Amino acid sequence: MPAHPLTVSTGNKVAAVTMTVLSLSVSWGVLVYYGQRTGEAALIDAGTSVIVLFAIGYGLWFMLSFMRVWQAQWLINILIQCLCHGSSYTALAFAQMEDPEFFIYSLPLRFLLGVQFVNMLMKYYLYYWEKSEWGTERDELKRRLRAQDIPAPSPAKAVTPVPRNETGDCRRISVKDGATIHIIKVDDIFCLQAGGDYVTIFTPTGQYLKEQTLKYFEIHLPAYFVRIHRSTIVNTNYIFRVELFGKDNYVVKLKNGMTLKASTTGHRLLRERLAL
Repeated sequence: MPAHPLTVSTGNKVAAVTMTVLSLSVSWGVLVYYGQRTGEAALIDAGTSVIVLFAIGYGLWFMLSFMRVWQAQWLINILIQCLCHGSSYTALAFAQMEDPEFFIYSLPLRFLLGVQFVNMLMKYYLYYWEKSEWGTERDELKRRLRAQDIPAPSPAKAVTPVPRNETGDCRRISVKDGATIHIIKVDDIFCLQAGGDYVTIFTPTGQYLKEQTLKYFEIHLPAYFVRIHRSTIVNTNYIFRVELFGKDNYVVKLKNGMTLKASTTGHRLLRERLAL
């Protein structure tokens, strides 16, 4: 799975935090000036709703497989609203500041705004996933269809798509994180995934963002790193098994539990590299 779109870059992180603070401020202002709530009660009400909503919204990224059907989207959305506003009322009751009449009166507006926010977030997640993963498969299919009008290359010319440095001179990767510089040994890398202008490096100690192209790593990493997808390079030393998933689709399961998608071309390259 590609890196989380809300944390894939510093800009996205700042945007997510800004949106959270802005939503909290607007909700608090509406409750104080239009709902005639006290500042403390409005803060508890708005704070609980916004924090729970954004926490669940962040976790929605890991539920993409359940959001392919619109009925599932609405069901998940309604459940989120119930949990969000139920948590808000519980927090007010715990602080002995609940106002059942006002809360019930304001529920339609709460649900309307919450549903719209979650719906837009779902659409954004699906768009990001489509662009970074499934969309590349369609691009590959289009290239194949166009290639049908071009004579196929002879077997002698059927080489690896990108010339690589077989000596593997890239043994360590440095990643700057603020004032800290992390030195990552390539042998410790599970896989690398492209996301926007960055590459996410997955290791036993966590994920690291490197401002570099995936093609660069494809060329410079040792030969046991194989590009199995347009957006993914995997360390073959960590592969647990490869499975057929649907028609002409493959998934690569790693020893650490990760599951990666492999294109047909990537699967063929992986078999060649592993001499299978």
